[in-house]
Amino acid sequence: MKIFRLILVVVVISSICLTGCQENEIINDPETGEITTDESSDFQDGEYQAATRHFDERGYGQVITLSIRDGIITVVKFNEINLDGENRLWIEGPETTWDELTPLNLDSLYFKLYSDLLLNQRSSQVNAISGATQTSRTFILLAQFALNQSIAGNTETTYLDTTNTYVVYSSNDAENFQGVMTATYSGETLSSLYYDEISTVTGELKSQSNDINPNMDYSLLFRSFTEITLENQNLNSIFNGENIGGSEKKYEECLNQLQLIRVNFIAP
Repeated sequence: MKIFRLILVVVVISSICLTGCQENEIINDPETGEITTDESSDFQDGEYQAATRHFDERGYGQVITLSIRDGIITVVKFNEINLDGENRLWIEGPETTWDELTPLNLDSLYFKLYSDLLLNQRSSQVNAISGATQTSRTFILLAQFALNQSIAGNTETTYLDTTNTYVVYSSNDAENFQGVMTATYSGETLSSLYYDEISTVTGELKSQSNDINPNMDYSLLFRSFTEITLENQNLNSIFNGENIGGSEKKYEECLNQLQLIRVNFIAP
């Protein structure tokens, strides 16, 4: 079984070498047959997993699993799972391709990231792919934390806090205004929150209009909404009673929409 594993790694590394140069050699010792590298390793053998703590603004949670044998990364698995439990690789269409990166697709992107990590044995040597930077950077971040776990010999899944910006919308009101909320989380902290209402007909923002209701400062009203939510640091309703106005209803609807996507990710 050990011989098969050695051959498998050599074949993978050999195929990767066709696509570019490597900084650190991974070879078989000619006398013992053991795989060695030109750098010493502090990695302890085992399987190590790191995942994002929350689903991101695209609705995906990411998880990486590294298998380490004889102090060397031998297997890399990276998955992005959506809120419906679907693997991103299963989904047809724009989720797996980039028009500006043709012919690159999700399979080849993952392969390039795996290649860099296997060849260099260091997450710092993995290059982010321009045009797919969010996926690349998440891969690199998770790989580093999984490797930190391997140095400590901790095989429990590590969950990482990341910075994510979510944009959600309410339904239209009778005047064709729609609430739009932009929320940024830095880890567990709701660090910034913006709310306004936009006309789906003209694109006009209610906070910048002087024609809708001259007696109402919508900019001040909306800012008062967000300040309370930021102070509370939760997405619960900030209004009391049932008789609330149209803007309050749209703001509350946006809070509810945000709650649906700002949820914990549990790695499979």
